[in-house]
Amino acid sequence: FHRLTFEEVRTQFGFEVGDPLLSVDKDLVRDDLEKLPWVERAEIDRSWGGVVEVLIYEHKPIALVMTEPERWALVANDGTVLTIGLKAPPELPRLSGVRAAGLPGSYLSDDSAPLLTLLNAMPLDLSQAFFSLRREMDGDIVGTLITNQEVIFGDGQRLAAKIISLSAMMDHLEKEKQTGKQIDVSVPELPVVRNG
Repeated sequence: FHRLTFEEVRTQFGFEVGDPLLSVDKDLVRDDLEKLPWVERAEIDRSWGGVVEVLIYEHKPIALVMTEPERWALVANDGTVLTIGLKAPPELPRLSGVRAAGLPGSYLSDDSAPLLTLLNAMPLDLSQAFFSLRREMDGDIVGTLITNQEVIFGDGQRLAAKIISLSAMMDHLEKEKQTGKQIDVSVPELPVVRNG
C-alpha cells in the first residue's frame, strides 16, 4: 500500500519531461523528494537513454501521537510525523506522556525516544498487542495491551531483556490459560504477574 501519489512525487521533481538530462541534479531531486513526510529515502538514477529512474522507500507507521484532543498523527519508527491529526486513526499503539506531534515532516520531541526505542525493538506481533505506551512523570514506561492488561517496563534501561521477559510471560500465561491484570518486567530476571 503506497501513501504517496504520483502527482506528489512529480511536483517535487523540479524538472519536466523534455528537460535536458544533464539538467537533472540527482542529489537535489533526492533531497527534495526526501522532504515529503512519507519518503524515508529516495534513489535517483539517470541513463543516457533519456530515462530518469526514481526509487522511493516509504516510511511505515509504527505508532500514534496526539496532536490535539481526540486527534492522532501517524508516526514512523524514526519519529517522523507522517500525518496531521486524524479523528479515526488506524489501530497502532498510542504514545502518551510525551509532547504533542507537530506538523507532517517534523520529528517528535526527545521525550518520545524511549517509547520509540521500545516499539522498534519489539517483534511486530508483540508491538501489535499494545493499545498504548506512556511515559510516567518519573520517566518510567507503562503499556496497556489490547487485552487491557498493564505492562510495567520501568525505566528505559535493558529494554531488550524486558521484551524477552514479557514475551516469555505472555506465552506462559497463554499456555497455562491464565491472565494477570498487571505484568511487571521492570526487573526482567524476576517478572511479576499481579491479578489485582
